[in-house]
Amino acid sequence: MKKVLAVLLALCLVFSVCACGNTKKETSKAPAAEGSETENGAVYSAENPLVLRFTWAGTNDDVRGEAFQMMADAVIERSKDAVKCEFYPGNELGDAADTVEMISTGANILQTVSADFTCDYGCPDMMLCNIFYTFDSVEKTLEFSDSDIFRSMCDKVAEGGIKVLNLAWIEAPRQLMTTEPVESVEDLKGLKVRVPGFVYTDFWNACGAVGTSVGLADAYSALSTGILDATETNLESLYSYSMQEVCPYTTLTAHTTAPGCFLMSQQIWEDLTDEQQAILEEESYNAGVWFSEKQLEGQDIAREKLEAAGVTFYELSEEDMAALKNIALEQAKSYVDTYGLTEGMYEQIVDFLAD
Repeated sequence: MKKVLAVLLALCLVFSVCACGNTKKETSKAPAAEGSETENGAVYSAENPLVLRFTWAGTNDDVRGEAFQMMADAVIERSKDAVKCEFYPGNELGDAADTVEMISTGANILQTVSADFTCDYGCPDMMLCNIFYTFDSVEKTLEFSDSDIFRSMCDKVAEGGIKVLNLAWIEAPRQLMTTEPVESVEDLKGLKVRVPGFVYTDFWNACGAVGTSVGLADAYSALSTGILDATETNLESLYSYSMQEVCPYTTLTAHTTAPGCFLMSQQIWEDLTDEQQAILEEESYNAGVWFSEKQLEGQDIAREKLEAAGVTFYELSEEDMAALKNIALEQAKSYVDTYGLTEGMYEQIVDFLAD
């Protein structure tokens, strides 16, 4: 039933490309040069533009929203108005899983999600991009995004209807914020930690904690009532959600930067000219790099604000950090049998990043 609804929604979105009177925020410029016809007859020009819809959980004014606007402006200018862009913040088109499914059926949606959201579309190995402690810097993540290993994984996802343009949307390191001090791995035992997905659940459970699925917007209430003992995301987001009011402690685990894939429909991708494809590839990458840099810039300021609000910070010992990284490694190995991942693939990724 879910797939049927997703297909119907996707068709509605595709048909609405040519609809008039849309009240959503739209970015466009004056008509310019004509578009070109592709092999299958699709033509996008100023007179007959392709409308692409950005969607995300945040707002137009957050860093991701600003990055999308920057990308849209560049795409519109370079495509000579053959592409127009609309913005749907606050998950207006559906949550991440729903919009990814709509993209796979041809919807004119642009989305950034963690790689594991694409696992069911032809490449289970994509979940390895979300194993904690795999990527330790923006630079290394971008190198991997350009690698043959990642490109081959993306080719498999394309067979499932999704074009992955890059892995360039990298968040600041995620930290653990708690209601009680966590000064060692031992302190994690029994801790109810908010998790956004199964990779997170598996990791925290292996640490002795209890991964608990709660939306980030609902975490404050869950922490206040004892449903949760801890939550995790980057420091800027923790502060923006006022988590310091219910969690006076933060442990600097830096367990993941949650690198995000930039997605669009493979069907729409194949309708584009080579030049239009290059524009989307380049500008989604440029905007992702800008987003990643802005994410890092905000962390020091966020820490100062959290400390001023009374939050105490803890750093784990080298031994404890090594223990967490080993848990993540064993988790990756276990996924070969659990989810049918390619044996040795994680080791290939680690070796690539070590060079």
